[in-house]
Amino acid sequence: MKRILSLVLSTMLLAGIGWVSLENMMPTEVYANAPAPFYDESSGILYEPIYGSEKSVCVLGYTIDSEEITIPEKVNGYVVTEIGDGEDSFLSFVFDGTTETSYLKNGEGNNEIVYFDYYRFVYGHPENSNNLRTSKVKKINLPDTVTTINGRAFKDYTGLEEIHWSDNITYIGEQAFSDCTQLKITDLPAQLEDIGNNAFSDETIQKYETIENGVIYLSNLVYGYQENSFDGKVTIKDGTVKICDKAFNGCKELKEITFPNTLKTIGEYSFSECTGLTEITLPDSLETIGDSAFYKCTGLKKVVIPAGVKEITATAFSFCKTSELVIVADEGTEAKNFAEKYHFTVEPLTKQEESKEVSKESGETVSQEESSSEISQKDTISTDSADNEESTLEVQETTEKNAFPIVIAVVVIVLVLVVGVTVIIVLKHKKNAKD
Repeated sequence: MKRILSLVLSTMLLAGIGWVSLENMMPTEVYANAPAPFYDESSGILYEPIYGSEKSVCVLGYTIDSEEITIPEKVNGYVVTEIGDGEDSFLSFVFDGTTETSYLKNGEGNNEIVYFDYYRFVYGHPENSNNLRTSKVKKINLPDTVTTINGRAFKDYTGLEEIHWSDNITYIGEQAFSDCTQLKITDLPAQLEDIGNNAFSDETIQKYETIENGVIYLSNLVYGYQENSFDGKVTIKDGTVKICDKAFNGCKELKEITFPNTLKTIGEYSFSECTGLTEITLPDSLETIGDSAFYKCTGLKKVVIPAGVKEITATAFSFCKTSELVIVADEGTEAKNFAEKYHFTVEPLTKQEESKEVSKESGETVSQEESSSEISQKDTISTDSADNEESTLEVQETTEKNAFPIVIAVVVIVLVLVVGVTVIIVLKHKKNAKD
């Protein structure tokens, strides 16, 4: 009897622990009902309904054997809004719509197959499939319904010369047109909000003639810079709304930069490792400072952040010299909260501006540096490293994430022990009664 009881208790204990482990492994979201890709014979294009949207589709591939590809605005009641992620020249694959199973076949006609699933578009891909179709296509016509061109969508289309743009495109992903060496990118949409890193090849940028005083502009965005083309000082032109991701990444020759009062966003790693920068005054129009925007800007001593900035990511000034960097910001602003949270020295913005033109009876003007020094002595706060704070946050997040399964395991074990002890007491009681 005791052996049976022991076996039951052990089984319950293992089942409880196993259930907790299984619960931990289960996906948080199931895509079993995600719509499947479909092929439209009239357009010769393969589409994927966009998950979470009932009326939008994304272009995945095509069977068109032509120098010009025209993508329709609508198909089967769906609106075409995106050009799909072209990982590994994805759009160079050709869909074979002869069977019910959705798959792509290599454009050169061999039998290597690419199957779809609902977590990622493909399990695998054919090798060397970007020679036949991609080199032949010279022009692509996009409908005005398209708002997004995802990363690598037309990568390696070496024959592509012209794009008829949608006026409503807001995003072009990284490497979307990389190695399209024949492409001329004129009349980019004015609605553009972001362009990914290396979206266009260097040859394309040169043809577009977008370089002004060493800065590369695409539409109203700063895309990058041309090395050895300025004397350390840069003035971003009016109308610019974003500094794109990695735009000035590693530009050690940059020592001074002036922003227009139209700028809204500073992208990820946009000024990372710009070690020559010492002081930055951000414009009143700015709203967002992205991840690692000033990563490893070890020369930074002062950054003036206006009240309009609503988002500063935790890593915006990571690996800067925290003990030497002063954040100039007003009380109650996101910048002030950020500076205090990550232990930067803080100076009030309003006091600093007032001190710039304080005149004495003799006509002398108190220098900004003197005023800043006095204020710094009053308002200096702890200068512990921001990296320690970030590590603490990560530990807290991990602890919270793992707490639930641990609690369940403890509850299960306690229940098993209580049941076991209860059974043993009952058995002993029965035995004593018999004696």
